This record gives sequence, structure tokens and C-alpha cells, in this order.
Amino acid sequence: MKDNIVGSPQSSCGEARFRIAVIGCGPKGLFCLERLLEKLASVANRRGLEIVIFEQAPYPGAGQVYDPRQPDYLRMNFASHNISAWPPNGHLNSFPQPTLVDWLQQYFPHMAKPDAFIPRALVGEYLHWCFQEVFEQLKRTADVRIERASVSQITRVGQSWRVDSPHDSTVYDEVLLTVGHEGWRTSLPQKLAGHPADVNSVFPTEKQLSVDHVCPQSTVVIRGFGLTVIDAILAMTEGRGGHLKRRDGKWFYTPSGQEPSTIIPCSRSGRPMFAKPVPGKALVPEKVQIIWPRYREVLLQLPAQTDGLDFERDMWPVIQDAAEYAVNLCGGRGARQWFDSWYMVDCDGQTAAELMRQSYRVAMGQQNPSAAWAWGEAWRQLYPALVARISHGGLKDKSWADFRPLAAEMERLAFGPPAENLGRLLALMEHQIVDLRFVSGCYPGTESRSIETESGTTQLAVDHFVNAVLPAPSELAPEGLLAGLVQDGLVCRHEPSQALLVNRETRPLDSAGHPIAGLALFGRCTEGCILGNDTLSRTMHDHPETWANSVCRHLLCSKGNTHE
Repeated sequence: MKDNIVGSPQSSCGEARFRIAVIGCGPKGLFCLERLLEKLASVANRRGLEIVIFEQAPYPGAGQVYDPRQPDYLRMNFASHNISAWPPNGHLNSFPQPTLVDWLQQYFPHMAKPDAFIPRALVGEYLHWCFQEVFEQLKRTADVRIERASVSQITRVGQSWRVDSPHDSTVYDEVLLTVGHEGWRTSLPQKLAGHPADVNSVFPTEKQLSVDHVCPQSTVVIRGFGLTVIDAILAMTEGRGGHLKRRDGKWFYTPSGQEPSTIIPCSRSGRPMFAKPVPGKALVPEKVQIIWPRYREVLLQLPAQTDGLDFERDMWPVIQDAAEYAVNLCGGRGARQWFDSWYMVDCDGQTAAELMRQSYRVAMGQQNPSAAWAWGEAWRQLYPALVARISHGGLKDKSWADFRPLAAEMERLAFGPPAENLGRLLALMEHQIVDLRFVSGCYPGTESRSIETESGTTQLAVDHFVNAVLPAPSELAPEGLLAGLVQDGLVCRHEPSQALLVNRETRPLDSAGHPIAGLALFGRCTEGCILGNDTLSRTMHDHPETWANSVCRHLLCSKGNTHE
């Protein structure tokens, strides 16, 4: 390998090459390349620029999560009108740059409703289409190509970086890491790991949850109670030919005979995710919309502190007031009391089911907004301000102990499934395919194929265990590139959140707080140092812009230089 290392040769014009490696190219990689394309217009002499995109997924821009080949029952929980591959503040480039809704109107007009929650596969098609547009434009500016290869190692070489892949080893001036989930992985507890009937990963659902892995008419325990569990349940029912249909605002299920006989979610608290309200259907007075800018501004105007804000003292009261005011405007009351009781009590199956039914009715406009709706809406509406104030050290280190559990609860209330997916789940519960009797306080048993209560009593014989809990952003793939950089001491963690520590240009910081030149990290691995990475929003962060600006500055300063 050493003999095959490529340095920075001269171009045909006698000018030094400037090499950029983009490792992983899902949506975040696409957003960065789009910004780089525009910023390169300000670089007068771009000869010798080389960009290599390492992406194994067949549809760059979409990556694994939005793979266009995945089944249509895997749906977005982000409305179409929120999605665009392009920033909102205009573009210097003249090629087509449609939003998702614009693109759907051209290619899939029957799916172009702005408030729809469409299949993830369709969003993947859009993202890949946008990538192709950016790629073709970049080819006019630089020597750019896609390598369908994995990267095994990244090593620092002076101020540059050697990137090793199966067929060569090349030194790059700039390396951008946007590796997302680092493959389809799960957070695997010890009790589940050794079970003989495990299915240890949900995705890709059409393979992992096929009849070959999970038998028809079997009893299945599924670990978790979040969005991935809903995907898994739909894969084993609707994905096997079962038919879900809505009549008079309610969903009904007709089985195919290929689904499991019983699917049993199994979680720590039993607290469910709540449905996102359907715009135009939820019975929310217009006057409620007026309050959100006011509360966002309160958060944005909180006096800065040298060591960060105190979440419980400075920020949480603003969110509480917003939720209380919202529910009052809807004719209700008691938002604070509701949250206190929700937060402190684990749910049994009956309670969880009733909360889900209420959430569905509120989302569909069949019931007036509740305190749960008010909390979810407050968090959704104020979240951009929280991202702005908390990211990059905006929170006191000691406040993370308060923030993290509260944020996890608010995820359930604010960023749950679209109403139609929760309605489908309710139909499967009514058909007794999904059983919530063991939704809290239970886990896979020590005996083969059993489930136990916390007291150790075996309750039920089980055919299959499915792990549907994705790893936390801080749980790096043990043999992955990010873990390697941490082990080598090249990248440090933000201790309170365990996120990888980066500055506003997404440059990792060393132990002394100095940025690491030539390396940038984007996405889930920085969640905590930066909030809100798991979103397709182009308005939440400006990191692709700041990264592209820094690359262009580096490019201008490096013209005429060569590596030793």
C-alpha cells in the first residue's frame, strides 16, 4: 500500500492539485457539495481541483436512510413542504433547483401535497436527482468522481490526510466525513445479544424482517417503542401483503396470513410517541400561531453567559410558559401538571394505548388539542431557537444532566410519526396483532425464547426477538472511521453529551481546543455539540456554508503549493 500512495502531483498545466475527499454522501454530503459548488464561483483559478466522493450506496444524495428502493410503507415524519435540497436564501447557480414539492409536481403530481408525509423512497429519488444536478455542475469546475468503495482508515500526514481504500491510498488537502449512522446498526443490550432467535437489525426491512427471518404466525418481541418499531411492525404486516384502509377517519386491517400472530413491543417506560398534527385538520385556533415567534425571540434574547445557559433555570420556564399559553388558547388548562405526571410515571399497555388514541384524534381534528399537543407543538416551534442557543457550548456543562432526559421526552411528544402511521398502528392493535401488555417493565428472558417481568417471572414463550433500537449518536461503530479518529487522539468528545467536538466550521477540536486543519465532521456524530442533525431542513444550520467558505479560503491560500 505504501508504494501506491498518491501525493499531490502537478496538473497538466504545471499547477499543484488541491484534493478534497467526501466520505459518505447522503443528504448532508449533498448539502455540503451544493454549497461548495456555489462558493467555488468566487475562486478565479480552479485548475487542479480534484473532488473524490466515496459512497457505497447506489444513490448518492439519498444514502441508506432514503434509499429509493425501500418499500413505500416506510414514510417520512417530516412534511413535504419542509424539505428542500437547496438553501432558502437564493443561489448564484442557474441550473434547476426545485424544492421537494416543486419536484413532485413535475414528476409525481399525485404526491405533491405540501402537508403530506410521503414515502422515504420518494424523498430519496428527489435527493438523488438533486445530487446528479450538483455533480454535473461540479464536473464543469473540477475533476470530480465517485468511488464505490469503503474507506478503511484516515491518517494525518502533516496538515493533510491520507485516505486508505481497498485499491489505493491517496493524500488529500481536505477530508469531509458525513457517514451518518455508519451503516445499519442497533444498540444491542447484553440480554438480547446472546439470544438464539434474535433479529439484530430492522433495516433493510425487506430483508431483515422477511418471512425467512421472522416466520408467519410466530410470536415476536420487538425491543423499543419509537419510530423504528413502527417501521418494523408495518414491515411485518403491510409489508407482507396485509391491507390497511381508512374509513370515516379510522384505520382497519385485513390480514394476509403471512404476518406474525402477535407482535409485542418491549421498552423501559412504555411511554409512546405522539402523532404529528395534520395541518388544516387539527382544531387549533389561528391566534395560537401568533405566540410562537414571541417565545422564540425570548429564547434568542436570553443574556449570554460565559459558561453557557442553565437549561432548567433559563430555558425550560420559557417552554413551560409557551405550552401553558397554547393549551389555554385552545380552551384547556393544566399543561404543567400533565407533563409532571407524564414524566414521572411508566405507562402500562392500557394507558399507552389510550394516549395513542387521544393523540390520533387530536392530530386528525376529531378532538380538541390537549396538553400533550401543546407540549409537542411548543417544542416543535421553539426548537430552532434551542438549536441556535445550545449548539457550540451554549449550555452549561452541568445542565446537560437536566436537558438530555427532558429532550428525550419531548422527542416523543413533538417528533413522532405522522398521524396516518399512528392510525395504522392503532388498527393493528385493534386487530390484536400488536399487543401492548408487556410494553414496560419486561425484557427478553434468560431462558431461551421467553420474556420476563422485572421480578424475573417468565410470562410468555417467544419465537423471535427483534432489536429495533438504533444506536445513540455518541455510540460510534467500534471499527469505524470515527472511532479510529477518537482512539488516535485526533478527535475529542464534548464530555457532557459525548458528541464529537467541532467548531462552527465543523472542524474537530483537539484536547487544547484548537481546530484540526483539513478535516470536517458533519451529522449524527456531533449531536450534542450541535443540536438537530437528524433533519432535512436547510434552515436549521449554516454549517455547510461555513465549511464551503473555509475550503475556498484554504484553496486560495494553497495555490502554487505542493505536498512534500
